[in-house]
Amino acid sequence: MLEFTEEKLLLLKRSPIYNFSLSSKELFHSNFLYWLLNDIVINENKSGDIACISFWDLLYTHLNLPQEYSGYKIENQENTIHREKNNLDLTFSIVNLENNKINVIIENKVKSIPYKEQLEKYSNTAPQNHLFILLTLHDPISLKVDGKIILANKKIWHVITYKNLSDILKEYIESSTKNTINYRNYIINDYLQLIDFLVEVDNTAERNFEGNFNWYSGGFYKSLIELRIADFYIKKMYKLLEDDIKNEISKNESLKGLISENDSSSNKIMFYCGFTNKTGLIDIRFKYLKNMFVGIQIQGNQFRLFIENQKVIELDKLKKIIEGKEWLFDFSIIENNVVPDEFKIYPKDKGFNNYSNKFYYKYVKIPENTAKKQLIECILEYLEIYKEKLEF
Repeated sequence: MLEFTEEKLLLLKRSPIYNFSLSSKELFHSNFLYWLLNDIVINENKSGDIACISFWDLLYTHLNLPQEYSGYKIENQENTIHREKNNLDLTFSIVNLENNKINVIIENKVKSIPYKEQLEKYSNTAPQNHLFILLTLHDPISLKVDGKIILANKKIWHVITYKNLSDILKEYIESSTKNTINYRNYIINDYLQLIDFLVEVDNTAERNFEGNFNWYSGGFYKSLIELRIADFYIKKMYKLLEDDIKNEISKNESLKGLISENDSSSNKIMFYCGFTNKTGLIDIRFKYLKNMFVGIQIQGNQFRLFIENQKVIELDKLKKIIEGKEWLFDFSIIENNVVPDEFKIYPKDKGFNNYSNKFYYKYVKIPENTAKKQLIECILEYLEIYKEKLEF
């Protein structure tokens, strides 16, 4: 596990790059890479530094791109590297000796988790002759086929992680022996310290996920809050939880094949994973009636059973709709398997919590010593009940 000694914390806090990154984390990284590409590819290429010419080769190798992208270099022209152009994080062109040109789009994900729907949106408006690269801290293994993300619109996103980027920059610095600018290399090395820290946080999340549901406690999480990276850590944990639940569903004879691909009109299991109110959130739901959904939601340490109407619905009307359907808010499965001691359903007055008179829910608190496996088994039991009761 990553350990935050006082020395490590102090070193990171004294880093100019770390402090600059706090203002806008994803935009900061895009801006840094914009500076880097301009400085390395344009300025040093003009001065004849062969390492600059090989920067694309390093990227090409780590991305494991097809042979058709070899023999290129990043175009050495002013104003050919862009940031936030047409809402795209980074764009530039690569050219070969025959002057064939390919436009490259980099979508940058640092604190957020990549989803196919976002990538489809970004790639839908781009012309055919584009190479799409996803730069991400979280390696989206569940989305990849042979190392690539292949979308429904047939566009392909090649994935490079921040660990890969760290390796590329280290190789670049080692190979940059001519016309070396010490100040520039100091900045790059300081940046490497930051992304190596972020990569280790990501790795620690992977390891901690295999333990109990105590993601919000302990010195490690408190240090992440102090360093303002706790939100990524929690997003990562909930994304891993979503992936594990989907994996178990795929092996369940009763439920496999029922995961929806964002079709809210179908009688399938719909997922949403996110971060709100400084806590992670996973929402698993079925369509119940027209414009109405039922399901499970975990936010923070709350295990919720809910019903949501897309329009405002008064409580009295809702009670009539769910009358005789006690299974919608039956916590016996979670009580018997996860929280047998001091079991309490909230709110205590047998009413409902609600948001905007649309989302009504009750919840129990998940103990910190709850094993991840226990939690997932309970979720699958609830999903089997929903499937049976909703008769599909």
